[in-house]
Amino acid sequence: MGKQELVTYDGKGKCIFLNIRGLSGFHRFVTKAVDALIVFEATSTYSRKLETLCRTKHISCYQPNPRVILHLRQVGRKRSKTDSTAAELLYRYGIECGYGEARELSHDALSEFAQARLVCYRVAHKARVAYQA
Repeated sequence: MGKQELVTYDGKGKCIFLNIRGLSGFHRFVTKAVDALIVFEATSTYSRKLETLCRTKHISCYQPNPRVILHLRQVGRKRSKTDSTAAELLYRYGIECGYGEARELSHDALSEFAQARLVCYRVAHKARVAYQA
């Protein structure tokens, strides 16, 4: 997953979606699938939109340990790490053992509280900067 795009692999080929709030294109893609499972790497803040989508829409997902993915890449002799190769590797991992480890993300009250506080801070900061200018 990159900053601007979400690269996916569904067993047939790759699809690219804009990594925007709500991930509307990706959500439409997932709802068409039967028994969808989303396997993704936790990549700093870039995966938070996907995590939020899974949490709010009750989509089963799995975030494998980054060390597991690194070892799978070494075993598969994939030296280069691109979004496309990572998506395919995560797909293969999800087929082999992701369904047994998948879960629905629960409601995280602490995270939502922190997000609300950050939004308030950003609004206050913008108002302060505008007032100073």
